[in-house]
Amino acid sequence: MPDSNHKSIGFIGTGTGSLALMALMAGGGLLLVKKVGDYFAQLKKGQAEKELDTPEGQIALQLKNIFGETPVSDSKYRMVMQQAAMSKADMAKVRELYYLSTGGRRLSDDEQSHIGSGTQLTTTKQTTINKTPGSLIAIIDDRIVWNIGYGDLIRFPPGTKKSIALYANPQQVATGENPIQLKPSAALFRVSKFMEVPYSDLKLRDDWKKFFTPYIRTRKVFAAVQIEFLHPSGKKVLAWSDAREWRTVTPVLKGISGNSYQLL
Repeated sequence: MPDSNHKSIGFIGTGTGSLALMALMAGGGLLLVKKVGDYFAQLKKGQAEKELDTPEGQIALQLKNIFGETPVSDSKYRMVMQQAAMSKADMAKVRELYYLSTGGRRLSDDEQSHIGSGTQLTTTKQTTINKTPGSLIAIIDDRIVWNIGYGDLIRFPPGTKKSIALYANPQQVATGENPIQLKPSAALFRVSKFMEVPYSDLKLRDDWKKFFTPYIRTRKVFAAVQIEFLHPSGKKVLAWSDAREWRTVTPVLKGISGNSYQLL
């Protein structure tokens, strides 16, 4: 018969030996969990370090440096975001790598804390322009860079149902005086001129007051393009419009503009 004074050392026992064994096993379990956790942390860190060599990783590191400065530079932030849009970087991955490289800071929180609302609106506008396939312009280093040359043929955005307003001079693009509406078509239109137009001294048309966000923070300018087309009267007409309304033709074509047009 078992000794009545014997204390079981099984897993379910309640004696001192059992408690010591359970404590020992618990400690071992915690150590194992910690080692497994450390392993996966190192694995994740190693993977993150590899990903920092990607375009998204380099953008994340540039943003980390920018938000590490005091004060944070709006202009540096804009320029990095311009580059990100031009490189077609995956911004979700940029934000993920920013989180990892900063030890858990969210890019959106840093943007909210350090970047003014005006700069954020401008950055959104610049990102839209730079990511638009066939855009006539790009914003790089806070400058308008043209993706067209004189004599190039341009077109309406594919699939658009929106007319483009044409004007006699480039200033009217901003003021909205005496527009002619050009209905969307498959025609190609020749670029006659293109330029930056100052709008600081212009009385902006109502829809620009409401919806226009400057896409250059350092200078009050916008991009206008002059196209050549045939008027229904048979006359060749030159007219100005907002450069953002048009798309390039790929490959770039030069020549005489088409005469397939519709005027409202």
